[in-house]
Formats: sequence, structure tokens, C-alpha cells
Amino acid sequence: MSPLKKKADWWERNSGITSIKFEFYEDQKNIRNYILLYNIENFIKDFNEYNKKISTQSQSLNNKRLIDAIEEFTALIPPKHEKIVSIEGQRILKVTPYHQIGRISFELKKDIYYFTISGEISPNMYHPPFIRSQILSCPPDTPKCSLRYGTGTVYDFNIHIKSMEYEKKMPAGLYVIEYSLEDPLAFEAADDDNNILGFPDDDEQ
Repeated sequence: MSPLKKKADWWERNSGITSIKFEFYEDQKNIRNYILLYNIENFIKDFNEYNKKISTQSQSLNNKRLIDAIEEFTALIPPKHEKIVSIEGQRILKVTPYHQIGRISFELKKDIYYFTISGEISPNMYHPPFIRSQILSCPPDTPKCSLRYGTGTVYDFNIHIKSMEYEKKMPAGLYVIEYSLEDPLAFEAADDDNNILGFPDDDEQ
């Protein structure tokens, strides 16, 4: 390819038409060269247009990569979760150093299969407690549900509530749950009559 040279011995002009000399073409053909001959002005014009096109494509590619990077980063940002449960109140009914009974009232904001509520252990217990609970009040048509528990601290606990009926969600509305917290060492702290210290007998309640 020889775009920048104007060699007079390469060209011939017949009847107003400029073309490569036949002898030069035969020489290049014999040595198996590929020839691309450009008029210098046309070459520069075509080169500038090509360069402009490449620059535009490169800019578009860079813009796309930037957009892809932004979308990828945005996808890593955790969504702002809707608040499903609103705790209305927690009331402590009975307290000893090893045992607590209380109630939590809350509002479930929308129908859902599974949700969790949290409560405070106040005052704090000596060890993470065993938990039992039951639903005292709930919206009509509440399905059968399971209550599971989680606590690894002496200052709070979780109750996980899940519908046990197929394709039936826990309905939105007001709930009241009663819970019982018991320190694992409660029985070691019992007196000779097997009463937990600081907690009255059932007959006295």
C-alpha cells in the first residue's frame, strides 16, 4: 500500500483516465504483492472519516462500559427493605433472676408467609435463655403456624413465625404473643421444693 507517494512512473493517463501502468502491475503480480493504490487527497479524506468513526465507537464503548460499571455497582447496594413488623409494645409480667414472662404486641404490615419479631430481656439474664411462646391474639383466618426461637445473648431474643398451611399467608393485622424465658441453670437454682428462687408457686398466683 503506497498512499503517500506520487510516483510518475507508476501511472499513465489515457483518454483523460489515470490508471496504474500495466508494467508495474505485472511486476508486483509476479512477486505476489497485494497492491492498494490511493490518491493522496482521497486517502487523507478517507482516513480522517475512518478515524472519526473509530473515535465515536470508542467513546460509545467507553460510555457503555461506564454504564455497565454503574449498574453492577448499584446492584451490590442492598435494597431499602420495607418494614414488615411494627412493635407496638413489650410488657414484662413476671421477673426473677432465672425466669421472665412477658407479652409483645405488634402489627404485621402485610400478608406474608414468614416473619420475625424481636424482644428485650430486661433485666438481662445470666445466660442465654430457653424460650417458649404462644400467640394470644391474632387476626381472623390466621393459619396454623410454627414458632421457632433464637437467642445467643442475655439481652434480647427472636421469635420466628411461619405459616404451616399451603399457600396461606400470615394475615396483616395486630398480634399479641406471650413468651417465657428460662435460664439454663434455673433448675440448679431451685430450692428443696423444686421452686425457682424468686418465683412464686403456681398456687400462690
